[in-house]
Amino acid sequence: VIGNLHFYEAQVRRLQGKQGEAAEALAAAIVCFQAMGMVREIAHANLEAIVIDSSADPSGERIANVISYQIDVGDPRPLPLAWRLEAARLRRLGDLENAALALEQSFVASEALGNPDRIWPTHLEAAELALAAGERDAALGELRRALEINRDLSLHFPAGVERERFLARPDRAS
Repeated sequence: VIGNLHFYEAQVRRLQGKQGEAAEALAAAIVCFQAMGMVREIAHANLEAIVIDSSADPSGERIANVISYQIDVGDPRPLPLAWRLEAARLRRLGDLENAALALEQSFVASEALGNPDRIWPTHLEAAELALAAGERDAALGELRRALEINRDLSLHFPAGVERERFLARPDRAS
């Protein structure tokens, strides 16, 4: 329970722009989760720590451990974020080819979950990757796709034709 409190505190601090405090709260959450043997929660907290500070995993070992664990236990929920973080890490290192492969895995995992909330951030990373590769038009296309998905998400509860269009999308949440 205390680990979860630290975890949620970290999320609040991150949203408030207090990255240092968020990192400290996540470190405390990880210690609590380790003491309780809560492997899934440790994996999630490790990903959040990398979201807060991309330099927290320069070798990619933490991300690789999370991906491996999630595949082993058959829990795909954290995989879109994990693969997206790996793509961003590789992009920053200049390894655009492997970044594209990691991003492809993020798309596969996102689409398997069928939740647009997990797909649109992958389009943002795809735009970053396209810009790094000098492909401005592709980057704009990815940004437009992310905006379309967010627009559809904002229409989730309206009435009429727009709501029916959203509900008919193959990539929307069940």
